Amino acid sequence: MPPQLFGTALLNFPPRDFVIPRKTGGSRMARRCSFRHGWLPFVLGAAVFGAPPVVAGPGRDSRPASPREVLSEFLPEPRTEVLVLATTHLRTLGDAWNPGLVKSLNDALVRFQPQVVVVEAMPPYLVEGLEKLGGNYGEVVRAMAGRVSRLGGSAQGQVAKSRGEAESAAAKLLAELPGLQGDELSSARRRLGCLLVAAYDLPSAVLQWSYLSPKDREREEGLPTEVHRFLQEAVSRPNETYSIAVEVARRVGLQRIAGMDDHSEAAQTLEYWDRLSAELDASPVYQELQKSAFYAESDRRFRQAVDAGDLLPHYLWLASPEFARSDVREQWGALLRTRLESRLDRARLAQWEVRNLRMAAHIRQAASGLPDGRVLVVVGAGHKAWLDHFLAQLYDVRLVPLSELVQQRPAETAGGDGAGH
Repeated sequence: MPPQLFGTALLNFPPRDFVIPRKTGGSRMARRCSFRHGWLPFVLGAAVFGAPPVVAGPGRDSRPASPREVLSEFLPEPRTEVLVLATTHLRTLGDAWNPGLVKSLNDALVRFQPQVVVVEAMPPYLVEGLEKLGGNYGEVVRAMAGRVSRLGGSAQGQVAKSRGEAESAAAKLLAELPGLQGDELSSARRRLGCLLVAAYDLPSAVLQWSYLSPKDREREEGLPTEVHRFLQEAVSRPNETYSIAVEVARRVGLQRIAGMDDHSEAAQTLEYWDRLSAELDASPVYQELQKSAFYAESDRRFRQAVDAGDLLPHYLWLASPEFARSDVREQWGALLRTRLESRLDRARLAQWEVRNLRMAAHIRQAASGLPDGRVLVVVGAGHKAWLDHFLAQLYDVRLVPLSELVQQRPAETAGGDGAGH
């Protein structure tokens, strides 16, 4: 018998009062086991039956363990399908906008039949939390979610509820929608529009508003003037959250849209932003980025698609591995080539990773209740490569390329007023 089996390392592990949980009589208890009574039989059994010792050294796989790889042999199909749609910020179109530009794109996304739609907006609880923290976090809210906070406060005054109370009231009313119809259903959706704005959930508020007829949308009663104006404009102005995500969610009958953005890291970035900006402005590497041929080509493709009246080819370009690699190399590789003495360039890149990691976590949270479901994420094109990378490491996620949907034949899809979904 190998002498190392009786060495001091073995005798000192596990500790004498090691706790092993077990179930006894239906309740969970803890049994303290001494080495003599709890572990010696297992150790001797391993010795007798020849369990191989763990040997470290050359030739062994020293890679970090991958939970996805380990669990893959046990995972049933289908997996959770996630489509990360890289998008241009459509507000840049201005007067050139018309809904027909994204019709073929939205048709393809509807064929995906997402059960959750996630957008680049901060979750309501996060906005509220950053507000309460104040300081730089308050500055982040004012810069990144100022409209959410302002409209939310106005709506809270209208419904006489706090953000959390408005969230609870909205959830209760949403649960009642399947039993409503006609004027009762329209009235409930109008009420939801105000409650969801009060709950800091603007995308879901616009979704509920989009279900209303144009005539019902015109009525302002029950809403503050600025909230009504926002909802009216949101359903018609170019914005990827409302022109793509809300439209697709409405066509497949969803009732809520999830937010996944996270700017909380910006509170730290604010501490060095002025210095970083000055150093980057003086960097020849960073100045060259402003003249990038890659971004000029991307803009050319965008304008070409606009002139043709169909943005789908541009979105396929944004979804391509070629675009992802070039965008990361140009935009973020520049921060590794500037070699700033302060190293704030690397700090900025690290904060970008932090933001995308948190976004990926919010996407995972939104999808966690649908282990074999379908999730559509609508996000700025610069995030796609990072989110695809992080999400691909999750144990049951299959990333769905946009091209896969474009190749499918059109099929009948859900629609109507969506009250039953």
